[in-house]
Amino acid sequence: MNKIAKKVMSAHRDLHLLQDMEVRFVYLQCDKEKVSSGKTVYGECRKVTDVYKALVPYDFIIVFYPAADAMTDKQKEILMYHEMLHAGVDENGNMTIIPHDVEDFRVILDRYGLDWAGGHDGTKP
Repeated sequence: MNKIAKKVMSAHRDLHLLQDMEVRFVYLQCDKEKVSSGKTVYGECRKVTDVYKALVPYDFIIVFYPAADAMTDKQKEILMYHEMLHAGVDENGNMTIIPHDVEDFRVILDRYGLDWAGGHDGTKP
C-alpha cells in the first residue's frame, strides 16, 4: 500500500499540503470484513489520538478492508485518494478528520464519477 500511497500523493496537488506539513501516515491491510450501516466498507482513515501518539509515530492510519481486494489497481488508487482526503490539519496545526462534503468527496465524483468503485450492490467505500 505504500507504493499506492506514494503514487497518489505525488499525483494530486491537493494532497501536497499534507506532504509539506510532514503528516505521517501508516497503511494497514485488515483481514476482517467491515460493514457500517449495512454497507460494505472498503477503507477508512483514522486519526491517531493523543493517547496513542506515545506508542506510534503516525498522525493517521489508513486501513483497507478485504472488499478492496477485488478492486483494480486504479480503483485502489482512487480509494487511497479518498481516504487521504479525510486527513486534515486545522488552523492550529492539529490533525483532524475531514468529513465528506457529499456522500463521497466532490472532487472524487467530479474526476471519477459516481460509480468509481464499480460496486454492483450499491455500496460505497
